[in-house]
Amino acid sequence: MYEIKQPLFDGMSAYIASSPARFHMPGNKGTAGLTPDAFYDLTEHTQTGNSLSPAKGDPFDLAYNEATKLYGTAATVYSAFGSTGALMAAVRLGHIAKGRFACPRALHKSIINAFTLLGIQPEWIDIKGEIPKGCAVIVTSPDYYGRMIDIGELSRKCRENDCLLIVDSAHGAHLKFYGGGALHSINCGADISVDSLHKTLPALTGSALLHISSGMGFGRDDALAAMKLFVSTSPSFLINLSTERCLYRMSRCGREELSRLLSLILSAQSRLESIGYELLTENPRDPFRMVIRAENACEIADGLRKKGVEYEFFDRRDIVFIPSVMNTESDFERLVAAAAELKPVKATEPLPDMIYDIPTPESVMTLREASLAAHRTVMLEDAVGLICASPLYPYPPGVPAVMPGELISKEAANLLLNSGVSTASVVVKP
Repeated sequence: MYEIKQPLFDGMSAYIASSPARFHMPGNKGTAGLTPDAFYDLTEHTQTGNSLSPAKGDPFDLAYNEATKLYGTAATVYSAFGSTGALMAAVRLGHIAKGRFACPRALHKSIINAFTLLGIQPEWIDIKGEIPKGCAVIVTSPDYYGRMIDIGELSRKCRENDCLLIVDSAHGAHLKFYGGGALHSINCGADISVDSLHKTLPALTGSALLHISSGMGFGRDDALAAMKLFVSTSPSFLINLSTERCLYRMSRCGREELSRLLSLILSAQSRLESIGYELLTENPRDPFRMVIRAENACEIADGLRKKGVEYEFFDRRDIVFIPSVMNTESDFERLVAAAAELKPVKATEPLPDMIYDIPTPESVMTLREASLAAHRTVMLEDAVGLICASPLYPYPPGVPAVMPGELISKEAANLLLNSGVSTASVVVKP
């Protein structure tokens, strides 16, 4: 694997070493007492570069070159705005390339927001079925539960139909460094892909990457121009530096660290199963995502927290854990020991599919019209027949049952009420 250099760190370190009188942003002036890393909280400067408009030879230009070599893309750029900024940029690029979208409803809200802001009305499809010709397709893989789509097969279908494939792989950043990267979306055939480094790798919150595959016709300038449409003009240098440091580390020892982590995960899962726990194991899935299934998940989650074990989140029957290379053997020992003191009840239902067994809601307004209209919050039982103004999500699986602009049906309201949703934002008719 290509081992990247650290031009951003080198440039920032050289600037700090020069000990200038700082008459520029940020106001903390790198005060050591603020946080240990405040020295590196800098701004755009000839020595530090500009993440959104890098000049040739500046630290970000060199850092992006390194990341592009590592991923084998036409362009890989940093996002200090999490996957949100990168996904919105990806939507903009897809819109430029194809002009229309066809996608499943299992999308992050940042994508829905980008559709709204750009005036895009997508066609909602089941990707297991037919894909309309000549459109951009966006999918999520892996999802919060570790479930994955066969991106290679979907990429083939997209090529056959002259479609562009965008993959929200926010939860799959670590897959680049496992198994030769065979499960990483770019290597599987995605045209555009987004990774949230901070979710599963050692990077600061907000650290993400936007990848553009070779042969797309887009490059770095296109990616950054699209991102600048949505994000702040004050990107965090600390977040961007943590992105470079993360890639530097993982390009050198990621394979070994993930191998160690996977051994710990498999051992913990085996021990949990031996004491009566059910683990989500459906394939294809992310081997690094741990999900306990139990009818009394809420009770188990509460017990784990009281015993000093924190999880990512839980719903009625699932508890999701996100291990990373920073977790120790002791962390897993504490998880198993705490779980052993609790009594799981076998779940009576499987994890819901990504498609609901209700009629597709009737659309009477566009996403943009409904999202930007005047709205009010009502109790869900009073929302039947009204127009949804903000996506309504049952958990699990976290897929919108009703989108902005759609009528809230009795079937959808019942589904949501049974999932614990109690209110809805609805359009106020003029």
